[in-house]
Amino acid sequence: DLCNKFREYLLTAKKLRRKGRITRNSASGYWSTFRGFLKILYRNGMIKTNVNDFLDKIETEDVVKEYLSVDELYKLAETPCKKPILKIASLFSCMTSLRISDILALCWEDIVDYSAGGKCVHIITQDIIPISEEALGLIGYNSEKKGLVFKGLMRSWTQIPMKEWIRSAGITKNITFHS
Repeated sequence: DLCNKFREYLLTAKKLRRKGRITRNSASGYWSTFRGFLKILYRNGMIKTNVNDFLDKIETEDVVKEYLSVDELYKLAETPCKKPILKIASLFSCMTSLRISDILALCWEDIVDYSAGGKCVHIITQDIIPISEEALGLIGYNSEKKGLVFKGLMRSWTQIPMKEWIRSAGITKNITFHS
């Protein structure tokens, strides 16, 4: 009964920092984590019954993500941004498909020669991502540089400053750093 009350809470829980309720997909993720914890408790003998046998899942909903068209990307590239490093990092991400966590951690030393020619990014996840000459030019690549590529970039800038930059380019879609 307690677990089912937690499930109902998740389906109606309010966001902590913004207005409205958490999404069904967020509730599903939290519920899945909770159920995984219950499974570990049962497997380790800390509870006698596999409670998951009596709990319903929270099904996820399909989400249509918005993304930039090529024309919108060019428009964004031509639009000034109050945080120039954010602009460069965002455009570099679009050109390389690197996530914000990878962008924040990217060091000049991670840009290495690619066996097929050119340069690539070799990141912690062992992914090898080829980098175009245009992307290298965007960041001002120089093999002598050391340390963070996007020094000073703040994750928080992907909220208000990024949204302001996108709006100033005349783009009305709900675009995030990842899209």
